[in-house]
Amino acid sequence: MNVKTREFYVKVALISIIIITIASIFIERHVESINAEQEERRIEERALIMRLVNKAWFGEHMGFEFRIVEGDRIFTSGGLARAYIDPRQRFYSPFHTDIIFIHTKEEYINFTDDIILAWPRTIEDTGEVDTDFYEVLIDGIHLMVSRTELVLIQRGGASDGQPIRPVITLEEFGLSYPLTIEDLVDNWEKVSELWWALVDDERSRILQSARTGQRLR
Repeated sequence: MNVKTREFYVKVALISIIIITIASIFIERHVESINAEQEERRIEERALIMRLVNKAWFGEHMGFEFRIVEGDRIFTSGGLARAYIDPRQRFYSPFHTDIIFIHTKEEYINFTDDIILAWPRTIEDTGEVDTDFYEVLIDGIHLMVSRTELVLIQRGGASDGQPIRPVITLEEFGLSYPLTIEDLVDNWEKVSELWWALVDDERSRILQSARTGQRLR
């Protein structure tokens, strides 16, 4: 093999190595890009599911009535609504894409069956919004928000003198006094953030008072 032939093969080998290296880098980056996109979609899907779960939880706590359509069946349970969009539950249905809060059940005609709808609870006999329930519930929220640090320390009963939670205001959640039933629908994310800023005992007392119609003192 003469020198020129040897040089030719060396050049071919070097070019081949460069091409293979570039191709490997390209394929690796392409695979990484695909994996990154898939992971981003999974993160977005998980975030969406958690948002729907939180929304269903909030609607149930606020006494909302739910409407879920599956084929020729219509369900009206808040607990079932939460299960429907929670993949850990056997009722999970990818057919339902969102939960939307509306002001009255009559508005459901404006939505397709793949949407879970929820609205403030009504009085069974009249079909009107149960204002007594919501007046007591909202009054309870106002009371908890008005608690001072001293009251929060006394409620905690802790020997270390620590309050059961930080002092909060409506304004820091982008809300204003007084809260309304409309806020529960239109500003649900802000009210939900406020709601979960309370401790378990406070939320339980508010719900119990609303269900019994006895205002908190």
